[in-house]
Parts: sequence; C-alpha cells; structure tokens
Amino acid sequence: MLSRFKYFILRTFSEKGRYQLLWAAVIVCAIIGVSMVVFNLAFPDYSLLENFWQSLSCMLTPVPLRDIIVKDSDGKLALTIVYLLGLIAFSGTLIAIFSAVLRTVAEKYKNGQFTFAFKNHYVVMGSSSLVEEIVLQLRQLHPSNDVIILTSGSIPELRKKFAMSLTKKDLRRVIFVQGRRDAKQDLMRVRICNAIDVYVIDEVNEVLSDVISINTVKMMAEIAEESQLEKKISCHVSFKADTTSTIFFFADLDEKAKKYIEFMPFVVKESIARQVLVDNKYGEFTYEPLDRGGISQDSDSFVHFVIVGMTRMGRSMAKMAALTAHYPNFEKRKTRITFVDAQAHKKMQEFMTSNYHLFDLSNYSYCEVVNNQIQEVERHVPTNDVMDIEWQFIQSEVEAPAMRTQFEKWSVEKDALLTIAVCIDDSDRNIFVGMFLPRKLFEEKIPVYVYQRNSGKLLEIANSSKIYSTLKPFGMDRGCYSLNRDRVMTAARMINYIYWRGKSAQEYPDAEVTEKWKLAAVSDKWSNFYNALHIKTKLRSLGIRSSKINTEQALEMLLQNLVHLGKVEHNRWVAEKLLLGFRPLTDEEKKDVDYNFDNKKRYKKELFAHYDIRSLKELPEDVQFYDILLIRNILQIAIKSHLLD
Repeated sequence: MLSRFKYFILRTFSEKGRYQLLWAAVIVCAIIGVSMVVFNLAFPDYSLLENFWQSLSCMLTPVPLRDIIVKDSDGKLALTIVYLLGLIAFSGTLIAIFSAVLRTVAEKYKNGQFTFAFKNHYVVMGSSSLVEEIVLQLRQLHPSNDVIILTSGSIPELRKKFAMSLTKKDLRRVIFVQGRRDAKQDLMRVRICNAIDVYVIDEVNEVLSDVISINTVKMMAEIAEESQLEKKISCHVSFKADTTSTIFFFADLDEKAKKYIEFMPFVVKESIARQVLVDNKYGEFTYEPLDRGGISQDSDSFVHFVIVGMTRMGRSMAKMAALTAHYPNFEKRKTRITFVDAQAHKKMQEFMTSNYHLFDLSNYSYCEVVNNQIQEVERHVPTNDVMDIEWQFIQSEVEAPAMRTQFEKWSVEKDALLTIAVCIDDSDRNIFVGMFLPRKLFEEKIPVYVYQRNSGKLLEIANSSKIYSTLKPFGMDRGCYSLNRDRVMTAARMINYIYWRGKSAQEYPDAEVTEKWKLAAVSDKWSNFYNALHIKTKLRSLGIRSSKINTEQALEMLLQNLVHLGKVEHNRWVAEKLLLGFRPLTDEEKKDVDYNFDNKKRYKKELFAHYDIRSLKELPEDVQFYDILLIRNILQIAIKSHLLD
C-alpha cells in the first residue's frame, strides 16, 4: 500500500504541469494551515478569519508586523515560525514549482508535444532527407503558410538539421509535432482536414514504410469521414519500392478512401529520372535531352542510352527513357537502351520478370565478353514487332578492356545520339567510373551523368574543366523531388479533360477539369501524367522548343504532322501500358472483342489486357481518333500549362 502511494505521488508530481501546480497548491495550503494553528496558540483571542489574514500577512510581509503588533516573546516566536513557513511556501515551493513548470513547457514545445489549431497549412510526415527537401521548397513557394512536420524521430535533431538550411524567419513557420503517422490521434493533432496538402514520407531507417504509408492514407480517409469533410484531402505519398506503386496500377484505393482522398503516389527514383531526362534540370545543373535538339520524321539519328549499373536508380532511368524516348523516325531507327553490369544476366532476368509483357513484344539481346570482345550471346525477336525501342544487356565490368573498347565504338557510331548514366549504388565508385571512362567519350562531348546521393560538389569542380564539361552529377538528396511537377500535373489534368470530352477544347475551366481529374482512377492519372511528360519531345521534333514562338506557324506545323505524330503517340502509349503491367489480347480474345465491343472494357478491367496494344494501322479508326485528338491539342496544353517556359 505504501509503495502504491509512493508511486502515485512520484508519478503525479513528475507527469504533467497541471499535477505539479496542484501539488504546489496542496503544499501552500498545508503550510498556511500550520501557520494558522501557530497563530491561534500565540493569539487565542483572534477569530479564525483574523488568524488566516494575519498568518498570510506575516508570511508575505513579516517585518512590519513584527514591529507593529508584537510585544511579547511568545508572539515573536510564533511570527518567526510563520515567517519561516512563508519562506518555504512562497520563496521555496512556489518558485521551484513554477520554474519546473516553465522548464516542462519549454521541453514539451522543443519535443513537439503541443497541439495547435492549424489551418491553411501544409503537413509533411516523416524525418528522412526527403522531408527536408519538401519543406525547403514549401517555404520558398508558399512563404505565408505554416508547415507542420509530424514525426516519431528526434525533433531536437531535426531542429538542428533545419536550422542549417532555413533562415530564422522560415524556421519560425515550421512547427514540429511528435507523433506517428499511423496513429489516428496524432493525425488529428496536425489537423489534416484543414491542410492544403499532405505529404506522407518515411522515417529514417524505417521498416515496412510503404505499408505504414498506405495505412496512413486509410486512417486519413476515416478521419475525413468522421469530420464529414466535403472536400478531398490532397495527399502526396512517397513509395520506396517500385512494386508498391505498381500495385496501384492494378488496384485502386477502396471507395471510402477515393471519396475523401486525392491520392498522388510517387517514387523518388522515378522523380529523379524525370528531372534529368524530361525536365533536363536538377537543382542548378542542366542536362542535354536524349534527342538533343529534337528528332524529326526525316532524321537518320537515333537515341542510344547506356546505363552502367542495374540498380534501382538504373532501372528507373531505363523506365523513364522507355516512357519518353519515342520519335517520329521510328520506321527507320529504334531507340536503344543498353545496360552494363557485372551481373547483367541475373538482373536482366529479374527486370524482364517484372516487365514480362514489355519484353515479350520487344527486341532485346544479351552480350558477354568473349575472346576479349563484346559478343552477342542471345537475341529475342518478337513475332509481332510493335515497339520502337530495343534493349541490350551486357555482362561485363565497366573497367574491362573489351568494355572500354565498346564505349569508344559507341562514341563514334554513325547517327547515334549517345548518353551515358552511371548508376551504381556506391557514390565514390560512380565518380571513379564516370571520370575514368575512355577519354574519347569526353573528346566527342558525350553527356555522362553520374549518380551521387549526398553531394555533387566534386563533380561540379570537375565539370568546370574543359575536358569534363559534359560530366555532371544527379540524384543528390537536395533536389530529389520537385514540387514544380505542378506544370506537368496541370498538363496531365488537361489531357484527362480532353479524353473525357472526346473533342478539342479552347478553354479548360478549373472546376470542371479538377472534378474530372478527381473521378479518374489512379492508373489513368499515371497514364495522363506520362502522356504529359512526352509533350515537349513531340514539339521538339517539329522545332518548337520554347514558348517564344509564332503560335500560328507552330500550329500549322503541328497540323501538317498530325497523323504521323498520332502514330508516335500510339507507340508511346503502348510502351506505357506494357510498363504498367497490361498485356495484349490473344487472337481469340480479339475475336471476342470484335464480336462484342463491350468486352473490351471487361478485358481491360478484369484481366489488365488491352485491345489497343498493337500497331496503329491494325486499330479501328474510332480508336485512332483519340491519339490524333490529343496531338491536335498538345500545343495549346503546353502553352497553358507553361511546359515550354
């Protein structure tokens, strides 16, 4: 019993500020009570109320009372006792308690344990390096809005980290809250229903982060439902694994989540690849497009993209190239994507397994070092050749003499537009490989992009020299995700609107465009986004490279190439659908659709089999119509979404 009482006292005294204040009140009241007893013994003629006021007055102002009302020694003794009790109560207990309370309040704030009535703010969940990057961009783009960071990590450490990258003024608008993103109570503390945008990222060294993030989205939908929220929560979710995002190509969010959440998943590695290969800008570095100034229908040039290292970054670069490297001269030349890796055969099989239908319809070859030469060991030629991209896998150490000779041959290959990306996981090794590629590559001004996680400073110094002017870093933590994908997203929403209308549009009403976007499935949103990524490539093939153009002349060129660019768009669309996991229909399934065209949707939704994965000339005219419809509108979409700025 005594132990339980002791535990109760220690727990309540150290638990929270209000308990400490309550204990202070109890102690002060007890001291005043003892003082009244002492006063009553010394001055029995005083009433109870007089005893109280005299005791309190003596504790607060003992010297005047001692001189004015006290004559006898018994009274002096009583006042001395009361005076000492007053010192304990007011000079000792209260000051100590209030100091402790203030320290507790300060510690609670520093550790993110307070909750505020947030509104019109941004919420970022997690503590990884991506969190810092997103917060920095939010402070630059939206300086008048608060940014709330919800994390289960060390907030003092995060504060130190942000203090080095943010100004004091910006840091005041960043509020740290301690909590878990998969805890409903903590999500309610950061007022997600009042937020402008929510970014669900991961914690440092977190296990099963993708699963936790998906649970977070479901909890957010529950909170929105309980709050009877009328608008959707704009939710950007970072996934680490490619397979997680692939799941949402096959299966959408449940109906409750779709009702309350505008779900926008992204993969950081894919974002990095997009910035380098499509935006051609990563932080302060700019990059040559794979097609340089553009590839026209009459051109003999072709893109050759060599990736050293079949890592996650390497695969992401390859997929982005496969989504965007489609050009009008496809009837003459195919885009070639080459992997170089010491374990290429094993990794090729893994890559092909996860993209089975893509490689079933693609030309690809596997090469090894034989007699100190790179020789083809295996080749696959599809029976139905509908792809304008071919693949090559070379198993070799990049430093091997045969491989170095091969690099030199590629650098002078006729009509080839060669680009090299070094994507090994080890940043130091990447620098070594990048800088010591055959000198011929740098003499021929071949772009060489080197993956660096932490900093690109060393390669920035190398890039300042004439010989390494085409050697550039990419993939640094600072800049790994760009909020400026808003331009591409705006274009994607317009594309979705065009498909929904089934005809061209002169105006794109925000409310209507947004409404149709929210109704689209996640897989369709991704499809429209990838479509928007290719707009600049199409326009570049016509010589349209910036917004400073004669719009009438540009539109005339576009209309003259309408049908052929429609074929290019179909090639891009086929590659996209195969990468998203769709397959073509079998001959029997095609007959089934030809007999009853309603079966087309059934195969698409139930089996992820698409009737339109075939060459454009085999498609009915009403299906070809949509490719041409989109091309008719891409110039207007590019201008209105500022893609060419």
